[in-house]
Amino acid sequence: MKTEIIQPHHPELKNIVQYFILFKSKKDEKIDYSTFPNTNLCLAIYKQNKIILEQNKTNKHLFTLKGNATYKSYLSGFHESNLNVSIDASLDEVCIIFHPAALRLFTNISYDELIKSDEVFEMIFPKFATDFTEQLFEEKNSLKRISMLEHILLKSLNQDYLNTKTKEILYLIQQTDELKVGPLAKNLSMNESTLYRLFMNQIGQSPKTFLKTVRFRKALNSILHFEKEKLTHIAYQNNYTDQSHFIRDFKEITGQSPNQLRNKTSIQQEQLAWIYAQH
Repeated sequence: MKTEIIQPHHPELKNIVQYFILFKSKKDEKIDYSTFPNTNLCLAIYKQNKIILEQNKTNKHLFTLKGNATYKSYLSGFHESNLNVSIDASLDEVCIIFHPAALRLFTNISYDELIKSDEVFEMIFPKFATDFTEQLFEEKNSLKRISMLEHILLKSLNQDYLNTKTKEILYLIQQTDELKVGPLAKNLSMNESTLYRLFMNQIGQSPKTFLKTVRFRKALNSILHFEKEKLTHIAYQNNYTDQSHFIRDFKEITGQSPNQLRNKTSIQQEQLAWIYAQH
């Protein structure tokens, strides 16, 4: 499978879109990969694929198959454990990876409604729903595809949907090592119930789940990028109670210990951390 990760070009989009991903594979390729919980959201647009999501309390498995419909679009994210993906069809997929809460710059439709739809692009960008996706996939040049998407995003920005307090919350989380709900609410002069409602509306997750994911991603980044750093030091840096808490948390989220992840995980273009297998 060919994977391209492209950073947003326009300065106004750099704090909105983390990156774009383009996936392409041939029909005789069978591919499995796993990605880890993250705080971002992915808007994925497919050409002629059928997507089936199987989910239980501890696992999400997304199957990409050959479909009859021309174009489908899905919103994925809010994973509390690995997302396992199996591809058994030719694939032409374009993904927009949004920073936390950035989707609220384009729509006030509830996350629950968006997650259930297979026409998310049309819901978020109704002015461009008629023929844009067809034009997007007719374009074969990757950079031109991204330019087309950036044009749509810039034309659709609406600051009215984003609560100004949300920016303060995300900035505070980014700047502090304190990743607990109580102290966060206190720093923001909010009660925990108000903070919860704001998180669910603007970010799509509860504060507890979001903060747990932030801590996990910080620790995962250290594990994958600093191979000589001891796991005990990584646990301490990221406010795990002790190493056993650190290992237990990682096993609950990924099914793997931190050391197993260090050995199995690869990094695509210094951005995408995944466990990848092509058969």
